Amino acid sequence: MTITTYPEMNQTIKDLLKDSEEFKDQYIYQRIIELEKTVEDQKYEIEELNRYSEQQKLQERYLLERLKKAEGQHESATTR
Repeated sequence: MTITTYPEMNQTIKDLLKDSEEFKDQYIYQRIIELEKTVEDQKYEIEELNRYSEQQKLQERYLLERLKKAEGQHESATTR
């Protein structure tokens, strides 16, 4: 069985669990909060890794262009 979830319903369920006096409901609520925080933290880490990856790509392109330019200058100096 597949269940489609919706943010509004998720929040309603969390509110019900939070307001419940049953230990199991409180436990479930707390676990949901922990997992949501983990997901948010991982989103941030992924964004940071993507930024770092883009910086690395730019640096590699820059270094390759400098290398090509230096090789071209070396070839023209040796053929004179």
